[in-house]
Amino acid sequence: MGAIVATILSKVTTSCQYTAFFSNEGREMEMLSSGCAVGIACTFSAPVGAVLYAIESTSKYFAVKNYWRGFLAATCSAIVFRFANFFVTAEQSGVITAFYQTSIPTESFLVEELPVFAALGFFTFTIFMALVLTFRETMADFFSNCTMHVTNGSRHPCSPKLLQHWTGGSAHGSISIFLSLACYFVTYFFLVAVCISINVPAGVFVPSFVIGAAGGRLMGEGMAFFFPEGLRGAGGPLIFPGLYAVVGDFYPKFLRFSIKQKRIKERYYRICPYFCVCVFVCAYL
Repeated sequence: MGAIVATILSKVTTSCQYTAFFSNEGREMEMLSSGCAVGIACTFSAPVGAVLYAIESTSKYFAVKNYWRGFLAATCSAIVFRFANFFVTAEQSGVITAFYQTSIPTESFLVEELPVFAALGFFTFTIFMALVLTFRETMADFFSNCTMHVTNGSRHPCSPKLLQHWTGGSAHGSISIFLSLACYFVTYFFLVAVCISINVPAGVFVPSFVIGAAGGRLMGEGMAFFFPEGLRGAGGPLIFPGLYAVVGDFYPKFLRFSIKQKRIKERYYRICPYFCVCVFVCAYL
């Protein structure tokens, strides 16, 4: 919508081409970048992520002077929407809210886990390049703050209802959680690749998030299996598989999604592993 408004404004000012400002060929691109930033900021209330999106979506050669214009437009729109939410709730206005509020503690990862997050970035990037619960319900299961691989020493086992779906039993089901997650990951990887080629406006955005979350959850469950007491042993922080699902559920190629997703989930303390994955993928590219 922001890009549409920017295009209309550019066409409205075509009668003023005799002035130096309106005759500039790069003005339309500047208007489009600001419009994209405003649209994203109004939807996600994330000015920084909106400016990054505007840079990536409009041109490879982005003028430096457009940074402050896009950021100013995005910040103003986010502030206006914040004041508007006083009269109209976010659900009524259609603003994206935190659909899946996580309950992962603040100190949920260690420095020793950063190489594992880097490996997760390589893993999700490889899947991204290669390209019956709903995706929303499955995403909620992946983000749950519990361990699906339940043993006698598990401190945070998942609920019997969740285990019933993924393992076929309350504790030691007939299906291994690793086999279940691996089959889900591989199956949906190929199904999504086939379905996005159909002439149906379903999109690949949310399915790609779920595939990444499945891969992250699988790695997190593996870490919890090999290190049941945490990387530092008894008394130290435990492994939280839900954190790996959160880190792996975004397009690793795009930095803007990581910033916007932190704003949506309102969990800024996990920005370190998130950017560790993103930086590793950018270096790999």
